Amino acid sequence: MCSLLAYVLMMSEEVLDMFDLKMYNTKRGDNSTLLPAVRCCRKAILSGCRLYDTDCETVAVALQIPDSPLIELEMGRSNLQDSGVKLVSDALKSPNCQLKILRLESCNLTGQSCEFVASTLQSSNSRLIDLDMSWNNLQNSGVKLLSDALKSPNCQLKILRLERCKLTGQSCEFMASVQQSSNSRLIELDMSDNDLQDS
Repeated sequence: MCSLLAYVLMMSEEVLDMFDLKMYNTKRGDNSTLLPAVRCCRKAILSGCRLYDTDCETVAVALQIPDSPLIELEMGRSNLQDSGVKLVSDALKSPNCQLKILRLESCNLTGQSCEFVASTLQSSNSRLIDLDMSWNNLQNSGVKLLSDALKSPNCQLKILRLERCKLTGQSCEFMASVQQSSNSRLIELDMSDNDLQDS
């Protein structure tokens, strides 16, 4: 049933404003058959759908198709891990990719994911303006990579959320240097629920 629905959506010339995977009450095994439908929408809500890193390959393909309509992608509260973020990050470098908003909160990520995302942010093809990586074990080393990327003239990011990422005051120093950069477009930063102390 799920594979048939995905086929119908993909064959239709109509682009959906929103595709919410939870609305179809899929079981873990059905996600892979319905996920290709994300290539037919502007906003894909996949949060809390028990996705794994292997599911990211399907999403990555959708992001790279010619005339991809996808501009907002929510993949939070899933076990994507760093390997899954690597696939999505590489897709964001495609000249076909139009994605502007990416949610990756609580996806079992480490600082390695920051390396992949930082590379994307510095790509001349990246259109990302809003990124949420909250509730992941990014630590200061991960934020250092992100802060360096935010200083790139290619980086378009305006909003960054890093809530509860096991950060300390050192991350504040890294982000302060971003605010001093003439290339930075960042206007909103959330680092709440971290051990920043008085820094």
